[in-house]
Amino acid sequence: MVGPIQKLAETSNLSERNQKFIHMIQRNSSRLLFLTQQLLEFRKAEYDYLEVTAREFDMVNLVEQIAELFDEWALDKNINYNLDIPSTLLGGLTKIKLRK
Repeated sequence: MVGPIQKLAETSNLSERNQKFIHMIQRNSSRLLFLTQQLLEFRKAEYDYLEVTAREFDMVNLVEQIAELFDEWALDKNINYNLDIPSTLLGGLTKIKLRK
């Protein structure tokens, strides 16, 4: 799934809207892979085999990526929204745990 969409993303004659769709598909396929991995990790947690390494990190990029998941839906519903977050937003969890 990821390979063909990568080839399509390399096409130069796509409209801006179609390029946005391609990038959305890439993000969503990455997200699907991530969630599949999380299901496997959940199974590990059920059997008490889960390692947690927490550290401080800036969550701005993560929050922006999650908000982008709603862009197309907002366009379809004629909803305008703005993401209003500070330039730095520190978190003390692992990014993976926060996404979950």
